[in-house]
Amino acid sequence: MTEQNQRAVSLQSGDLHVKVNLNLGCEMTYLGTENHNVLASYDWTAPVPASSSTSYGDNVMDWLSEYRGGWQTLLPNAGDPCTVGGVPLPFHGEWSRAKVITESQDEQSITVSSGLRLPLVARRSISLHPTNRTVTITQSIRNVGRSATPFIWGEHPAFALSAGARIHIPAGQVHSAATSVGTHQDILVGAVGSWPMMPGTNDTDVDLSIVPAAATSRLCYLPEIRAGWAVLQDEDVSVALSWDVDAFPHIWLWQEIGNEGFPSFGRSAITAVEPQSTWPAHGLAAAMDAGQARWLEPGESAEAWMSVAIVDTLAGIPQAVDKSGKITYKEVRD
Repeated sequence: MTEQNQRAVSLQSGDLHVKVNLNLGCEMTYLGTENHNVLASYDWTAPVPASSSTSYGDNVMDWLSEYRGGWQTLLPNAGDPCTVGGVPLPFHGEWSRAKVITESQDEQSITVSSGLRLPLVARRSISLHPTNRTVTITQSIRNVGRSATPFIWGEHPAFALSAGARIHIPAGQVHSAATSVGTHQDILVGAVGSWPMMPGTNDTDVDLSIVPAAATSRLCYLPEIRAGWAVLQDEDVSVALSWDVDAFPHIWLWQEIGNEGFPSFGRSAITAVEPQSTWPAHGLAAAMDAGQARWLEPGESAEAWMSVAIVDTLAGIPQAVDKSGKITYKEVRD
């Protein structure tokens, strides 16, 4: 058993199962029913995790060496590494690679906490509903220092969706990343579109709402969404997400399917719909310059929530998802 798997915890409520890894920031490695994990989660032996060997000499590579899919929380940094107040903040933040402290745990819930590199203490609770397939995530950040402290945060869930699956999210403007993100980029770098259409690299528009079958690399941003929800519609089971849009007013949409680069080496099929506090993925220092960072005064706290529900069958075209995971559908008119 590798180091990164030694502190795994399982939660269960009825036929809903969740597994978390306490050595990697309480990341979720399993979410679903007994025989169907909706997360893209892989049991790769290679690449060797930096924590089980030696550093790759680069904190992005170190983070990626541990990455096996799943669902991470990004705090107090998301995206590029940077330095804030003389403190180096690693790629995607240190919380996602922290060995967290368990504050409470029972069969259906767990609460963990950890200090961060900045004078912040984060707490995260994962709770399974007793009678339906819904998981509620609540989290808080508290400033334990004596001066105002900035942070950004986000959720980083990687879902395993079939080719042809559909992504339902609020309509709005879409921006592609300013640089290529993989060996199979099919949308124009730095392009702007309107959900779900984006200019493609072969002079045709790409429908981002349909999960592709071919090898694909994409990173897009939906800034200033009107509501915090998404529904991922697959053949066998769908996923309904809702979140605190005040805490996470942006979506990062990342797809890595068959990318030959490190660390997946062509083995992954990931669609990630990521609620985030900032965009693009340039890190806390850039967010501060752009006026997007959040600040906490000494002793002040910030809170946020997110829920995810497993749904067998959709009853129409989703229009919204509430905090309990209930989907509202668009009215069909003759």
